[in-house]
Amino acid sequence: MRTIKKLTSGKKITLDQWYDKWMLLYKIGTIKESSRVRYRDTYKKHISPTLGRYYLTEIQQYQIKELIKNMKDNDLGYEMQNQTKILLVDMFDKAMVNEFVRKNPAKGISVKRDEKKRTQNTMI
Repeated sequence: MRTIKKLTSGKKITLDQWYDKWMLLYKIGTIKESSRVRYRDTYKKHISPTLGRYYLTEIQQYQIKELIKNMKDNDLGYEMQNQTKILLVDMFDKAMVNEFVRKNPAKGISVKRDEKKRTQNTMI
């Protein structure tokens, strides 16, 4: 079993470090294995390369909006964009509960379906 290292301050915790703690404390044992794998893959592929090295207290809403916009620009669909947002909202909610951050930079971000693609898919 993994040991849990003490987290001392939001200024000292990177998003990558918090992801590991968040999964261990809040997700493993409460979600299905398939959900855990999906969260891991989403985080490692889409979030970590862009935001993982930043301290929790450094991450701003515009950075998360840019991440999601880049996903859309790279033709990643609504579901992946929304999954990314949901994951970050929960991670930062739990960081707030633990007083590592004062606000959640992932809150208030809307992910919209691409109406052109939806219209094309329904016409087929």
